[in-house]
Amino acid sequence: NFHFMKHNYICDAQIYDACVSFINQNAQMIKKLNLENNFLLHLANMLEYGLFDSNELNKLIELFTNKSCKFR
Repeated sequence: NFHFMKHNYICDAQIYDACVSFINQNAQMIKKLNLENNFLLHLANMLEYGLFDSNELNKLIELFTNKSCKFR
């Protein structure tokens, strides 16, 4: 939510772009703090609320996996 407000996203239609931006900026920190499951659950909840579709969810998970795997 703070990321959404900080970067001036103005509607639900921009949620996918906000998630991409968030992943690009924070994937390694999420991995380092062992919060992957929490983050993926949050994405699943957004899917349930219709903020993006299942194809976009798959793309977000793939992006997160690729970004976070650099941190091991």
